[in-house]
Amino acid sequence: SGSQLNLIDRFGTGSTGTAVDVTFDASSDQSMLGRAEWVKFAAAFFNKEAEANLVFKRTAARFDAVAAAVAAARARGAPSPHVGFVTHAPATESATAEWRISASAYLIEAIAKAGGTPLDASSCPDDDPHDFKYLCSDAGAMEAVLRTLDVVVDESFPDGGDYAGYSVASFRRRFRLSDGVAYPFLENSRLYRTDRRLSVADGTQGTDFYESATPHADAFLADLAAVLVPSALPDHARRYLRNLATGERPLELNASDCTDPFFSICPGETAPPAPPTAANACSADGYCRIGAPSAPPAPSPPSPPSDGNGARPLAIALALLAVGLAALLALLWRRRRGISTRAGKAPSQGLQLAEHSGGAAAPRLASRGIRVAPRGALPQREEYVTPAGLALGTSAPQVVDGGGGGGGGGGG
Repeated sequence: SGSQLNLIDRFGTGSTGTAVDVTFDASSDQSMLGRAEWVKFAAAFFNKEAEANLVFKRTAARFDAVAAAVAAARARGAPSPHVGFVTHAPATESATAEWRISASAYLIEAIAKAGGTPLDASSCPDDDPHDFKYLCSDAGAMEAVLRTLDVVVDESFPDGGDYAGYSVASFRRRFRLSDGVAYPFLENSRLYRTDRRLSVADGTQGTDFYESATPHADAFLADLAAVLVPSALPDHARRYLRNLATGERPLELNASDCTDPFFSICPGETAPPAPPTAANACSADGYCRIGAPSAPPAPSPPSPPSDGNGARPLAIALALLAVGLAALLALLWRRRRGISTRAGKAPSQGLQLAEHSGGAAAPRLASRGIRVAPRGALPQREEYVTPAGLALGTSAPQVVDGGGGGGGGGGG
């Protein structure tokens, strides 16, 4: 047919016997959400991992919300009914008749999270623990179990594949129920099947439960919760479970009735929000990255807590910087003007200065109370410091004219 991919189950259902067959084993997964998560596996063949991740995330969130609603209802005192998924397979030319009670882990999980109590099937030993079922020896052993159940879900394949014609009478006849015996699930009208939605094509019927209930684990859990603990989801409209005891008929649908095959949205239903488009990409460095919807910008980090003195360290640092700059400027100014005191010998009155080379400044300085040392009186190689102790250099400074803003000369 030109197909490049053909998904089959572990039993080889639909196998083409060619290299395009790929085992898609969601129906064998024994976890409710594990079965739904197989959508990620299928998505990888179509470069749709990002959408699949988002779809599964939403499914898991709705699943958890149902479980939480059930837990809240149980905490308010709602009872936990005893539940069993049962099957009868008539005898064939190659097999004897079977009365089976499902022990699949995913169904046990569903019953528990929907608020029910799995049945005690100790009277029907498990002959094959890997086949996820209890086998009752005969109809009498099965009937003994049915008398203990508050809710029954019948998974039997109907005679001739006539799902729509399967009724309470069909169930009683198939499981050989005795007249005049009280069965709690019948007295309380809690006998169900999983064939509420049927697809009809070419004269045959198929149940939606075996198709969409696997990826839509949240919808199946909601159905089960609505019949086991009604107060948990009082407004829920069942999608998969049909109540035989009240005479409900299945809904027969075909492809033209379902406008959105991805979400299986059919008459009377509303589609959930579609996931944003996102594609994967492979870069030149050989890495392939899963595409994802753009994430919102990260929030700014919170400001560090303040003890009310947060400004003090900054103020101190600025003050120290200002003092340092002032000292540096003073140092540069003094060097430019050639003024210094001898190290450790600052005069008590005025400054002791080297005599100006021209000698003209001495009388003026002396008249102002500044003693002037004769030339040669100061050593020519001595470290000079300011009164604050900042080194100026190792050469004796020259004297400039200190009077009245007049220019002083003096090289050196």
